Amino acid sequence: MTLIEADVYLYNQYNPYEGFDDSDAILDKFKKTFKHHGKEFNKRDSVIAFCSKWFEHLKAIKVIRDRVTHPKSMAFIQVSPDDLNLTFKVYKAYTNFVSEIMTGTALSIKITLGKRI
Repeated sequence: MTLIEADVYLYNQYNPYEGFDDSDAILDKFKKTFKHHGKEFNKRDSVIAFCSKWFEHLKAIKVIRDRVTHPKSMAFIQVSPDDLNLTFKVYKAYTNFVSEIMTGTALSIKITLGKRI
């Protein structure tokens, strides 16, 4: 989940949605970021498809991450094979999603450093 948070932050550095506030809850930022990205780059169908299938799972892995990161007791730091399996599936789906929606959206910058000697 932390890697996804980093992505959301970076996407909003070059193409922020209106009213972007980094202190907003991650799941709200996630929805707003990709809704905006989908609109800007004509990728709405991909965003809707991913969120329809995976958003509830994103919420579940956030709960797992929060439980482990901020444990209330020793029991909270134990992660089940099912938790790990879900996390892996969601991250794999997310990686494929990002690859799909970022294709064709690259920015290019040319910096002139001066005369060559």
